[in-house]
Amino acid sequence: MTSSAEKKEIVIIGGGIIGCTSAYFLTRHPDYHPSKHNITLLEASKIAGGASGKAGGLLGLWAYPSNIVPLSYRLHAQLAKEHGGETRWGYRRIHCGQLSAKGRLNQTKSATNGHSAKGESLSLNKRDAKALGKMTAAGIPKDLNWFSPESVRDYSEMGDPSTTAQVHPYQFTTAMAELAQEKGVNIILNAL
Repeated sequence: MTSSAEKKEIVIIGGGIIGCTSAYFLTRHPDYHPSKHNITLLEASKIAGGASGKAGGLLGLWAYPSNIVPLSYRLHAQLAKEHGGETRWGYRRIHCGQLSAKGRLNQTKSATNGHSAKGESLSLNKRDAKALGKMTAAGIPKDLNWFSPESVRDYSEMGDPSTTAQVHPYQFTTAMAELAQEKGVNIILNAL
């Protein structure tokens, strides 16, 4: 039997998104205090070394499961605001959609990487007023202006910046680990 004065040991297995955010939120719990709680995160390799560091990082209110998405979306926005997520882990609000396009051959057969055979820069004529007008008429977001309007066959929006955001998953996960560590979490790497 342990007394209430003894330090509580909390061990989290795994340094992915779930382990790192668990450590983060435990250190923000009103009853947490480093003098009463010892939180240790054990990771077999490195923080965000698996899928958590390589996922798409897409956040959408239109995603599933619908019972948890609003909470996750709201928490991501709060964390970004509180900890400078735009800079620290690339939090940004975005458009998300499906675009169908037809490829086209470059007019200059020997041109590569946007340069002519003579080494001159080639314009793909996507940013002139006529091209931008076609993109707008087709309902294509301005941040897709790198697409040739003549190539676009269809665009359907899944979400806009009011319902969709994105984070860099590796940076987000490592930031959560760092923020937890700042509050006293002991992170042990290569813990096999």
